[in-house]
Amino acid sequence: MLSQSQWQDFKELVRRSTDLVTLISESVTLQPISGGREFVGLCLFHTDHSPSMRVYPERQTFKCWACQTGGDCFEFVMQREKVSFREALEMLALRARIEVPKSIDRQENQGAGENKGVSKSQVYDVLNWAENLYHEVLVSSPGAKHVLSYLTDRGVQPETIRRYKFGYAPNVWGWLQNQVKAKFSKEQLLAAGLIRKRLDSADFSDFFRDRVMIPIHDSQGKTVAFGGRILPDSKLENVGKYINSPEGILFSKSRVIYGLNYSREEIVKAETAIVMEGYMDCIMAQQAGIANCCATLGTALTEQHVTTLKRFARKVVVVFDGDDPGQKAAEKSIPQFLAQELDLRILTLTEDKDPADAMLTRGPEWFREQVAKAPEAWEFKLRRVLERIGLDSVDSAHRVLEEMLELLCEVPTYLGSTPTGRWQMREDILLGKLFQRLGIPEKNVRDRLSELRRLRVQRGANMNSNGGAPQSPIIPSQINRLKQKPTVDEQIEAELLQIVLLYPETVRSIRQEISAKEISSTPLRQLWELCLELIDQQILPSIDQVLLRLEESELKPLAVWLDETGRQKNITPELINRTLLAVQRRRVRTTRPSTQDGPGATPDNLKINEPVDSKTLLRQAAEKQQRLHERRDAGQ
Repeated sequence: MLSQSQWQDFKELVRRSTDLVTLISESVTLQPISGGREFVGLCLFHTDHSPSMRVYPERQTFKCWACQTGGDCFEFVMQREKVSFREALEMLALRARIEVPKSIDRQENQGAGENKGVSKSQVYDVLNWAENLYHEVLVSSPGAKHVLSYLTDRGVQPETIRRYKFGYAPNVWGWLQNQVKAKFSKEQLLAAGLIRKRLDSADFSDFFRDRVMIPIHDSQGKTVAFGGRILPDSKLENVGKYINSPEGILFSKSRVIYGLNYSREEIVKAETAIVMEGYMDCIMAQQAGIANCCATLGTALTEQHVTTLKRFARKVVVVFDGDDPGQKAAEKSIPQFLAQELDLRILTLTEDKDPADAMLTRGPEWFREQVAKAPEAWEFKLRRVLERIGLDSVDSAHRVLEEMLELLCEVPTYLGSTPTGRWQMREDILLGKLFQRLGIPEKNVRDRLSELRRLRVQRGANMNSNGGAPQSPIIPSQINRLKQKPTVDEQIEAELLQIVLLYPETVRSIRQEISAKEISSTPLRQLWELCLELIDQQILPSIDQVLLRLEESELKPLAVWLDETGRQKNITPELINRTLLAVQRRRVRTTRPSTQDGPGATPDNLKINEPVDSKTLLRQAAEKQQRLHERRDAGQ
């Protein structure tokens, strides 16, 4: 595995090898301004009619001043391709012709057991070979005619078989291993999840036998696993109807979303993702022309699934079977989506049919109508609770209220006991529906919600009393408010970060005056802590190094915004002194009781105890920046 320093070095190598102006110019026309120190073009990430995206070659950053998207080369690829940081890193490495290390991320081999010596590229090769082999058997082998007949009876069209690379794993012991010959080793087949150790000997057996094979791809179309459906007339006993490849260095059911490589563009276009419970449902829907659908793989929706879908769609319709397990599964998914501020709809089908069968019998237009009528997650949950408990007594109304308020408490979009930002508005709407439906006074409902949240915070504090509380989550609305309507304290803290990002050499002196816990804003505090972490590693916290460490964090656009707005200011020694003095005054105001001089009074002897005076500090920082610019201009 890569060490922490090797991981950072690799990211830095890829970043240095990527010219951001050239990269963005591949997607949009850029025009130089300010003598080539900046470039301007139409933003790719919103409907832009007047060029609002700026690219800054000196810092290798970009920023759209309309939609606020910004960052470095990795962020640009992540936003453009809707991929994770690691995927963007690999794509840029390939573009720069840089070899990707075998263990590109620090947890790549976690769970791989004894297959640690097998690289990801080798596993990709094995899976691609197996995909082609299984498909060739299905479409060409006389022994697979019964499989094609079964798929035809299920309504699977020949074009669908070709597009999704359906295959067949014969019911022959060791068949796959016999096909390999000397092409791949047993260790590589094991790492790919295609064979497994036998319990009764030291030999291996094929993982898939007598099954229709469905390749599972990541969002970039690379094969990462297989799903296998047992044939109805199979002689195998005590086996599951559907099985997936075991999890390994490429495949995790909690992370991979089936069909996203086929549907990604349509989901973005429709701004809606339809999520099925299985790959056959997804395939049949796409075959019927429902192009913006995808599927989970035998697991409930996870936070990673939700985060991925959020990159593509504003609205998500989750389709479940109409039976009781399907209804319960639907309920479990609701808090994850409410936390992500998505428009989540829940569609449960009637007649206990799965989506694939319903699509064949009722047709795609019927299915589209059902999707359009799907209730919001909150309404779905409320209907389920009312069906289960009723509303015919004081006790039942109280129980309904408690269950719905507990759901709100599960949504991690508040700090302490107080909802923040955009979620507050959404919550007010949901509570309004609850007042109306239950006939309970608004004040009583809000008081009870506040009480439940206080109890939840207290339980959390007790649980973390020995291990410390987790770092507060960053909520997008916090960052938006910080940019648009900051408090006086937040203005001071933002100014501090602007100074540090513009003149990173100052952080050594400033940290002697200000501790991280004195930064009240969660996003700014986390940026400040990152700057301190970098300086402890003897790395100056310049904007490029900060962005490199943030990877997929929502702090990236904030860091770019601070850097650009800071450059528009006239950073002087007086500004540094004034900012530090303001922080110290606030410290005195919050830690000392009020005196006869008033709550805002500050002792006359309050001084900034600088080891280096701010004028010298600023001059040294400016000189170093100038030397860096000269080296860049000279092509060094």
